[in-house]
Amino acid sequence: MSPTERRARFLWPLVAVLGAFVYLFSLDGLYIPHIGDEAPYIEIARLTAESGSWLPLKTGSGLENTKPPLLYWLGIVATDWGSNWTLFRLRVPVVLFTFATAVLTFWLSRKLGYERETAWISALTFLGFYSSFQYGRPFLINSPETFFVFLSFALPLGFRESWFAAGIALGIACLFKSFALVAPVGLAFVWVGGRRRLFPGRRSIREGQFRLLRGSPQHLGATAQENLRSRPAALHLRHTHADRLLHYRPSGRRPHPAPS
Repeated sequence: MSPTERRARFLWPLVAVLGAFVYLFSLDGLYIPHIGDEAPYIEIARLTAESGSWLPLKTGSGLENTKPPLLYWLGIVATDWGSNWTLFRLRVPVVLFTFATAVLTFWLSRKLGYERETAWISALTFLGFYSSFQYGRPFLINSPETFFVFLSFALPLGFRESWFAAGIALGIACLFKSFALVAPVGLAFVWVGGRRRLFPGRRSIREGQFRLLRGSPQHLGATAQENLRSRPAALHLRHTHADRLLHYRPSGRRPHPAPS
């Protein structure tokens, strides 16, 4: 087993378990890194749960709600309509969305053909950002929004022409954040789809160049040996193609004389 395979099989999963422990540690604490929007969101979810109905969303005095209801409904379900009202139960679904985004990053890296170690590093890099830690633990909209927006792009990249599923993921993201997401994400859809239709082979060429640059001397040596083994067949095809060009006769012109 090579060192890369050992790291991908033992080291990086251990680092992922450690990262999950860090994200879940003191999740019910009052002083975890967060922003001021968490308290109004919690209050709106609590008041709506006390009302006993999904809609309309209830707000206290001095509070204004401009967000769709999906985050508040998530908090209501997580706390069983407020009967088990704890910060931990409110924040756990948000952390699970953060973990799901890391898993999606791993899956997309493998789907695009990268090595397992590269996929682990990409997922752990996402979890390692302080912004992921600050916005991916409190009762905030950012983590679910990030997951579903990322999912709407990962699906067409991982599965060709899965734009319908991507649109559903975008719709769920809008129910968390705002329907204004349709404009920038839709424009990005047009750009990505247009590039894939106008330049269908560009991604494979770019990935091939990247793999060549990352190739080790052993891989390059194995490629060279394979080329040497296939050289006679390649030379035969080259001479056959050259012979066809010499005997090619355009319409209205005399043929080129065949070489003696």
